[in-house]
Amino acid sequence: MTSRIQLIVAGLIFCVCNTALAVDTITPTDAGPVEGLIENKQANVIVFKGIPYAAPPVGANRWRDPQPVESWQEVRSCKKFGRCCPQSDVLERMYGIKLPPLSEDCLYLNVFTPNLHPDKPLPVMVWIHGGGFSTGNSANYDGTYLAAQGAVVVTINYRVGIFGFFTHPALSKEDPHGISGNYGMRDMICALQWVQRNITNFGGSPDNVTIFGQSAGGTAVVNLMASPLAAGLFHKAIAQSNGAYNLWPHLKKSEGYGEIFATALGVDNADDVVQAMREKSWEELMATETEAKLRFNEVIDGHILPTNPVATFKEGKQHNVPFLAGSNSDESDRGFTVCTRVFARWHSKINPNTYRYYFSQNTPDGEGGRKGAVHAAELPYVFNGGTLAALHFDDQCKSLAKTMSAMWIQFARSGNPNGPGIPIQWPPYNFVEEAYLEFGQEIQTGTRLKRDVCEKMEASFDQGLAQWQQKVSTQN
Repeated sequence: MTSRIQLIVAGLIFCVCNTALAVDTITPTDAGPVEGLIENKQANVIVFKGIPYAAPPVGANRWRDPQPVESWQEVRSCKKFGRCCPQSDVLERMYGIKLPPLSEDCLYLNVFTPNLHPDKPLPVMVWIHGGGFSTGNSANYDGTYLAAQGAVVVTINYRVGIFGFFTHPALSKEDPHGISGNYGMRDMICALQWVQRNITNFGGSPDNVTIFGQSAGGTAVVNLMASPLAAGLFHKAIAQSNGAYNLWPHLKKSEGYGEIFATALGVDNADDVVQAMREKSWEELMATETEAKLRFNEVIDGHILPTNPVATFKEGKQHNVPFLAGSNSDESDRGFTVCTRVFARWHSKINPNTYRYYFSQNTPDGEGGRKGAVHAAELPYVFNGGTLAALHFDDQCKSLAKTMSAMWIQFARSGNPNGPGIPIQWPPYNFVEEAYLEFGQEIQTGTRLKRDVCEKMEASFDQGLAQWQQKVSTQN
């Protein structure tokens, strides 16, 4: 009799525990309830994949501000990554990176949380992927290991290429602000607004949001710091290998490229050019973009980006938030080292919580050799192994990844990467000492990284920026 009672009690405990587990993976959003899953039992992080944060940007919504998502009543299963924006297969051809199915219906985000109901709301980290604003997606970045250290990690998709940055005079005419393009940036802002409305339900604090990104994602970070529309949506920023020292075209010039595209597409004489372009399939658009050898990126539209972000930073008009930025030792100095220096220097004038890093770690390649600190090499270290790279970490690599990810988390938590358990003091960056922290075979501090080279490049860039500003003022 006793053993039977014990079995019944054990069964009840099993049912209760499994019911609790199911409940603990369900949470509400402002559009409807969603259910995630625990993929990694050891990390014990709940993952919600493919949550729509805006309506599908298809049909009449193509080349439009992201629209509100249609709500649902039943619990929505969010256990698979959402589709990714149409793009070339360059990531698979060059790096063997598999993409989810392609579709214009791509405005999804993913949430990794260690606790839906923490005693105190957790810091939030919103990841913006790279890919030159023409490729990439969020599914290749696993936030599990960062989340396990005490943060809610959000990874987002946004429109890229012709779908995210196309401009045309007719599109500007129909827009309430008289602009076109920068749809990918509008998506990022929309995703950050979703975070503000919903992240409390995932255990995160809407008052402690850090945006971080690499390459084009790092450029997006400084763009958002320079955009008035992103005010109040984040509180700290991390730009990894930001290459934003570019003289983006003004809207009017970019619209001219849009007219060339419409001609190549064969719709330039249509009664309604925009409607004719929206009736084309995404495959036709991509094929024409490739054949016409056109590429659309951010534009200075006077609204989302009032002026070149470099000018915004030099004028001290960017959002005044703690800022961490850096580059890798085997990247082009002109493309990344000087960019990091410029944005860090000018930002340090308005915020003393500015930090610079230099990543020089050589990682084992699994074949007896080592890979240099090339573009994107820091990613598996920041994510502590949870990202797209094939890992062959030895003990030193694992230790470095543990330290880097802990510093990123600490910065997201407090705006300062230093704190309990951090093995080295990271000095802030300023105009005089230009201190930085190097992540390599050893973690060590330094000052004035490649200063002479960077100053010569910056002088050249400044001359180009002045000419660009004069040209823009003449056009206006």
